[in-house]
Amino acid sequence: LIRVARAKNYVTLHPDMKKGIIILSSIALLMCSCASEFNAVYKYGDQEAKYEYAKEFFARGKFQQAATLLEELVTMKKGTEEAQECLYMLGMAQYNNQDYQAASETFKKYGASYPRGIYAEPAAFYVGQSLFESSPEPRLDQSPTNGAINAYQQFMDLYPDSKLRNRAQERLYVLYDKLIQKEYLSAELYYNRQCASCDRAGTLSALWELHDSLPCGGGG
Repeated sequence: LIRVARAKNYVTLHPDMKKGIIILSSIALLMCSCASEFNAVYKYGDQEAKYEYAKEFFARGKFQQAATLLEELVTMKKGTEEAQECLYMLGMAQYNNQDYQAASETFKKYGASYPRGIYAEPAAFYVGQSLFESSPEPRLDQSPTNGAINAYQQFMDLYPDSKLRNRAQERLYVLYDKLIQKEYLSAELYYNRQCASCDRAGTLSALWELHDSLPCGGGG
């Protein structure tokens, strides 16, 4: 769809191609503008400028830029009225940026620093939620799964009337099921590798005993 005129040294583009180039150019300019804006604030902005831009970047869904500014602001704003907001917003920026391990640590830090803070309840919930999101498939090490279970249980103990309680309880059922799957896979692997002559019924009976011992099982 590109017509080259031999008599003249130019290329005539199809209208759709022109539109595509204009759109791509606009996106490139916008990205450059956003990057330049962030770099200017990060390098030369004062404390208040960084604080306002951190909130703006967060609201615009630019969580990486927001987190970068907030990591500085958490220290800069310590002891001020904005300190709590900066720390909690940092955790949420990390969570939304899918940096779940960092988010869980930030929310834990908030809980330790501001146990009666205005964001203490959601921060406690998001400790568990961050670990829930980082919980691996059943065949892998389940340390994050156990950490999430403990965090959710602690959250429900601290805030028994929270509106987030039902969500935490639903996540617990998912996590307990994952532990059961992990134990089943481990038992199955042991049976297949080392215990071909063992009683399979006995192995399954042991798994059901494990299931009943968990809070989500028949005996919980």
